[in-house]
Amino acid sequence: MQGERLGTIRAPRLACVSVAQEGKGTTVAAALRHQRSIHVDAPVERVFEYLADPGHFVAGMAADHHASVVAVNRAQDGSVVSFDVKYREMGRDKRMVMTAEQHVPNRRIAYRSSAGPLHVFTLEPDTEGTTLSYGWDGPRLLKMLDAVFAHTNTDVEGALAIHKKGIECAR
Repeated sequence: MQGERLGTIRAPRLACVSVAQEGKGTTVAAALRHQRSIHVDAPVERVFEYLADPGHFVAGMAADHHASVVAVNRAQDGSVVSFDVKYREMGRDKRMVMTAEQHVPNRRIAYRSSAGPLHVFTLEPDTEGTTLSYGWDGPRLLKMLDAVFAHTNTDVEGALAIHKKGIECAR
């Protein structure tokens, strides 16, 4: 596996993903540290509607975080501007604010956490439903701590499995 050397830790080479805010003329670029995809047996519209609900985003977080949505701030069109999340980490109660950086109907949702990471969902129609991709990236220190302690690549896979089940069971 190609990558850069960080002491004794071998970090994978990061693929750049561009996150553009359509209609605003600005681009936010992010190299997603962990990104995975899964097939969902549902049309893109249903997958997007499910993921646009902050409660569903939080439901995909690791179970040991005991996360819940405390408040949701919405724009006049009903889209999510931000939401507050209460969770536990390392035995401590914490809070974070997730701010919507992108909301492109039936294509992409991106949230920036006050803790640092950018979370990106992308949706692509396929022959039998939707290919749902999810990934996150954060500051260098967070990525280093993740590589040593957290190994959240399994959290990404788990979140996708939870979302797939929630979407497919909601028929």
